[in-house]
Amino acid sequence: FGIQWVTETALVNSSRELFHLFRQQLYNLETLLQSSCDFGKVSTLHCKADNIRQQCVLFLHYVKVFIFRYLKVQNAESHVPVHPYEALEAQLPSVLIDELHGLLLYIGHLSELPSVNIGAFVNQNQIKLFPPSWHLLHLHLDIHWLVLEILYMLGEKLKQVVYGHQFMNLASDNLTNISLFEEHCETLLCDLISLSLNRYDKSFWNWLNKLLKTLLEKSSDRRRSSMPVIQSRDPLGFSWWIITHVASFYKFDRHGVPDEMRKVESNWNFVEELLKKSISVQGVILEEQLRMYLHCCLTLCDFWEPNIAIVTILWEYYSKNL
Repeated sequence: FGIQWVTETALVNSSRELFHLFRQQLYNLETLLQSSCDFGKVSTLHCKADNIRQQCVLFLHYVKVFIFRYLKVQNAESHVPVHPYEALEAQLPSVLIDELHGLLLYIGHLSELPSVNIGAFVNQNQIKLFPPSWHLLHLHLDIHWLVLEILYMLGEKLKQVVYGHQFMNLASDNLTNISLFEEHCETLLCDLISLSLNRYDKSFWNWLNKLLKTLLEKSSDRRRSSMPVIQSRDPLGFSWWIITHVASFYKFDRHGVPDEMRKVESNWNFVEELLKKSISVQGVILEEQLRMYLHCCLTLCDFWEPNIAIVTILWEYYSKNL
């Protein structure tokens, strides 16, 4: 954030100040949205917004690297006198939980972003000069993902000292690294599905959506009632669409590079039940719907492995309805 020299103790000594600077940069990016994107200002706004985003992403990576390389978790049962820096370091995990939770509250849900930001998903700019809305949207995505990585790394660091324990926040209101990780994981998945539903329109994929909504509702009822309710006009079709597209990601490693040697775990049990529900609905099933089911099954066979049960289900349907 403009500081030329950063010591390896900076996060421990000045964690509150650094996160304050982070939120200040985030606010500066939000104010750029109010600037008029005249043709002469496009390049300047792009450079300013990109610089802010890179600073924020770099800071969160710095937090992650600090935890991995430098953070020493003190055993709470030890009664040996400690150096003042070690006392501050012992509180850092709790401070980070507070700050990360506050940061998530500050940026809010992805699904709550204004439509101008959501529209940045489909920016067709060929000269790579993007408006501030594009940078803000992708910074939000960066933040949500990196917060998960930081919380996961805190948990792994604690396992090195004593397995099964959790870091509490300073307010001691039952907010831990594990509870915040699980809550944010579920919220982020719901937000991404909500955004997918908003982008989901008539095309070949018009018939796709059902079990996913049911599964999410069951999960929310069992754990928390505060999760956002996801509505869909075609839950069966959306379920086909999202399971087929998510399956395609398993061909790549974490760096986005195709990995032919990677072992892919199939999800045929879910797909078999989805197919049964799809062909047992009331009323006439249109030919284009059946074509779509078959297309998704063939695509999944290519990603996973051939499945005889799918063929049997389809054959029984055709034999009864021909």
